[in-house]
Amino acid sequence: MIIDEISLILKNVEQAAIKAVDDTVEEIYTVSTENFCPVDKEDLKHSAKNELVEDTSTSHIRELSYGTDHAIYVHEILTMYHPHGSAKYLEKPVTIYTPKLAENVKIAMEKTL
Repeated sequence: MIIDEISLILKNVEQAAIKAVDDTVEEIYTVSTENFCPVDKEDLKHSAKNELVEDTSTSHIRELSYGTDHAIYVHEILTMYHPHGSAKYLEKPVTIYTPKLAENVKIAMEKTL
């Protein structure tokens, strides 16, 4: 039946888009922790999380975060010196990867059609 075929195609497109989002967010997480996160005692780096916070039929939300008490200060105070990493250690990779995320989702969806 044509309706069943269309439903299957839509489901495959949705799954491809979700996988592209998850894969790209994992890449952002890795770049943030390895290249941008300041490392002193590594507690900040080890507090990093990449969590799926919502996965429903209408929503798929991942959250990247750092969970130390001082994470916000290290992230926001631009004048602090860091021998490795920098302030905006999460914002910078997200900004860099936003176009790639959109492109990865587009490519993944097109491949399923």
